[in-house]
Amino acid sequence: MDQELANWIALSEADLLAAKELLANPKILPALSVYHSHQCVEKLLKAILLKQKQSLPKIHNLNKLLVMANDVFPDLLFFEDSITELNEMLPLLRYPTGDQISSDDANNAYHIAATFMAAIQKRRGQGW
Repeated sequence: MDQELANWIALSEADLLAAKELLANPKILPALSVYHSHQCVEKLLKAILLKQKQSLPKIHNLNKLLVMANDVFPDLLFFEDSITELNEMLPLLRYPTGDQISSDDANNAYHIAATFMAAIQKRRGQGW
């Protein structure tokens, strides 16, 4: 596997682990776990683009990345609703006022990222 692709996947795995570890610590704001869940999915989507020799956009919008990756793997649209949900949490991470991320939100975000990771790992095992 190309080293750059391996690096993107390794970073996404590290983000997923960080999200899980942060969830387990009640002293840490749930938003930090959501951030890493978002990063995990973002890096996986960019890995898909890299695998298909597409340029990597410098964006963080999971929906836009999913549309780009969908050109490669049309069945990724199965994740559209959950990825939209995770993407909509991103603005809440930036500011300490207004709506806040709850523990339930963070658990849901982790579940979305873990499910997406499992699907991509399965695909990789099949030679994607």
